Amino acid sequence: MKAINSEDINVIQALRKHRNDLAHNLPDRLDIIHIDQNSALLEKVKGVIFKLSNYRTYMEIGQEAELKGVDWNSVKGHEFLIIENIVNNVKILNQ
Repeated sequence: MKAINSEDINVIQALRKHRNDLAHNLPDRLDIIHIDQNSALLEKVKGVIFKLSNYRTYMEIGQEAELKGVDWNSVKGHEFLIIENIVNNVKILNQ
């Protein structure tokens, strides 16, 4: 089972660059944070975090006998649930 690929690494690097830009320019941007400008990046980041979270969850509990038959391609780990909640709340705030 492979958790992430090189495209996923590029998404993580794009998020890192965006995070650094925000961190260094945050005082100037507090009144103009627009989620729409970064929605494509956020969706890609959610995808990568889902893969990592899903992989980690499988590695922790995937071999348990009572979990046989679970569709592991759809299992959301706690890390993903947190980021999904944050993104959804930010979208609501920007409506």
